[in-house]
Amino acid sequence: MTPALFIGGAVLGLLALRVLIFRGPMRGPVSPPPTAISDMHCHTAGIGAGGSGAWISDEMRKSWKFRLYLRVFGSDEKTVSAQGDEILMEIIARSIRDSVHVDGAVILYSPRSPAVEKPLQDDVIEFFDLAKDKRDEAMQYVPKAFYPFTFKAGTFIKQSKPVHVFGLSTYFLSRPGVSDEQVYRVAKAILENTKEFAVYHKSARLWNIERTLGDPKLPFHNGAVKDVKDRGLWTPALAAKQKELLK
Repeated sequence: MTPALFIGGAVLGLLALRVLIFRGPMRGPVSPPPTAISDMHCHTAGIGAGGSGAWISDEMRKSWKFRLYLRVFGSDEKTVSAQGDEILMEIIARSIRDSVHVDGAVILYSPRSPAVEKPLQDDVIEFFDLAKDKRDEAMQYVPKAFYPFTFKAGTFIKQSKPVHVFGLSTYFLSRPGVSDEQVYRVAKAILENTKEFAVYHKSARLWNIERTLGDPKLPFHNGAVKDVKDRGLWTPALAAKQKELLK
């Protein structure tokens, strides 16, 4: 029996067992979507086209997942390479606009992000116009990792007035079990090579030791603490903050 016939026979065999052993419909009834506010968290990405700063490893590019992910977005590598990563954001915005059940979405972005700049120029998306006093009032309801921030007028093209937002710093997180030595080496490599790192990720120019120690919202890994101590920058105030964050 050829592989194709064998697979086909196996599938038919499983379907036969399903019919003989289990009762009920093949799938449950489709229920209508909730009418109340529903919050879903998702990510968009890019391949680095159009100067977005995104980066895809060679391993991912060779994987079947790469083409599948782009297909799920309703695009392909040729289109994204020609039109830039912002085309993915435009596809998402168009899908939301055409949706029956989704009224809108909030996008996380950084200053002058190309994936946001182009859709803003084309009036595909718009800023959530939250008054400063309302933003400040809402701060008590968001996680402590967020902080109040304002994009000055002109930060983005066609932005004629300040935009008051919720800021969130970028954090490097490690999974449980990563050794102190591994984290120490990674922290040391990043903080000593931010200029080179910025070539691959534009925001990396901001990942310096001053910002790292300025106002931490998450506790430092022991390996990162070792790097800071090596620099002679670990202070009693930081030690007290670390103890507080670990509670």
